[in-house]
Amino acid sequence: MHSYALCSRPSSPYAPTLAVILLFAGAASAQVVLAPGSLMSPIGIIADHQDQLWIGESGDGTGNTGRVSRYNPTTGALQTQLVGFPSELIEGQPTGVHHLAWDPQNAFALNIALGGTNGHLQTWDVSTGTLIPGEDYDVRSYAIAQGLPAGAGQPDSNIYSVAVDAAGDHYVVDAGANAIIKVDAAGSMSVFAQFPNFPSLGPPYIGQQAVPTKILLDGAGGFWVCNLTGGPFFAGVASVFHVDSAGVVLPVQTGFTTLVDMAIDPTDGNLVVLSWGQFDLQLGNFVPFTGTITKLTNTGTSEIASGLMLPTGMAYTSNGDLYVHSYAMGSLEKIPSANATSYGSGCGSPALEMLPTGMPVIGGFAAAAIQNAPGPPAIGAVALGFSNTSSMGNSLPIDLTSFGMAGCQLWQSGEVVGLLVTPNLGSMLQFSTAIPNDPLLVGLHFYTQAFCVASGQNALGVIVSNGVDWRIGNP
Repeated sequence: MHSYALCSRPSSPYAPTLAVILLFAGAASAQVVLAPGSLMSPIGIIADHQDQLWIGESGDGTGNTGRVSRYNPTTGALQTQLVGFPSELIEGQPTGVHHLAWDPQNAFALNIALGGTNGHLQTWDVSTGTLIPGEDYDVRSYAIAQGLPAGAGQPDSNIYSVAVDAAGDHYVVDAGANAIIKVDAAGSMSVFAQFPNFPSLGPPYIGQQAVPTKILLDGAGGFWVCNLTGGPFFAGVASVFHVDSAGVVLPVQTGFTTLVDMAIDPTDGNLVVLSWGQFDLQLGNFVPFTGTITKLTNTGTSEIASGLMLPTGMAYTSNGDLYVHSYAMGSLEKIPSANATSYGSGCGSPALEMLPTGMPVIGGFAAAAIQNAPGPPAIGAVALGFSNTSSMGNSLPIDLTSFGMAGCQLWQSGEVVGLLVTPNLGSMLQFSTAIPNDPLLVGLHFYTQAFCVASGQNALGVIVSNGVDWRIGNP
């Protein structure tokens, strides 16, 4: 238990070292929510309108072992929803169910891109678990009949992802054909856009194919598309493209490596891309645990996560939590968003209140306004702890009446006492603290509580605020 009697002034030898304390408090980063082996070669993942995650699994490479499962983040339950999809081994890897997309006009219509030699686009009614009649299109046969990819000498097709617009038209990315095939609402197919080969990436590798992977609606009638690039998967040559409503392809940003998925962060609207990992030219295979997640911003890029094991899909829930799964491990991880939640209540008349005003993102600042501070002058500080359940062996909250603070409670464990605040307007103080730019801190919680000098309001002359639960997240 920490005494507040010495904290009437905003000074503490610990305040300048908060960044160091956070680093040593414990690394959080991605949290495993489905253990390795829970999923069978997952590729696609998408959240529904209830923030449940639907996962496309390619299966084990034999028979009809492909499936679609649903994970509930609230309960932690994983349930198989759709089964019996073809699964085959192509170049030694299970292939089948790829990416998924919802129909914007029907919350229960799930569109499934089926890859490999099956090569179909199907739409299923997840409320009944049945294939919608007439919604099964042989896109692979159409692409091969068009002689795609252009200039390759041999037709190829691998249906990988799909997007559906408000008119009910489907836009299918074919990673083998290097094209987008449009399937309109009437079922007619056409070549909507094509991605040219690279002219040269250095001898002896000349003419690598683009290998487009994920397609997303841009919200303005066009699309975002990213690409893997063909073997030997050179670093720094994958790109994000924009495709307009006429099918014109324009590179937007390059410098990425083996991109396999994209998503839009619901908290800021920025595009986020997923890299499968680095390829070792000498060994001739991909390097384990080199997958990354990167956000595109107005000022460049920002890395969200690294060290991922051959990830193939990611999806956001509406609160900004990001989920990513590993094709190789069959696991699912959660990368929490930044969050700040008030809890408990303050004391004083009127009660001292700590109100979050800035989210705790790595490389940024956690900020809060402290309202109803007595004065003038208002004198206060902030205490910080790494628990909101116990302090020095005692359960929280702790009644502070015995310390001369009748009606007040301790809401956090108080490892750091006396973090600085700055005066604002009248009875308001402001608090901010820097969050180190370290991805390992993502998901870590810390807890704060303000306290102020309040002469005459209780025996000690100090009042405290409610608590704030801060969860560190990505920018």
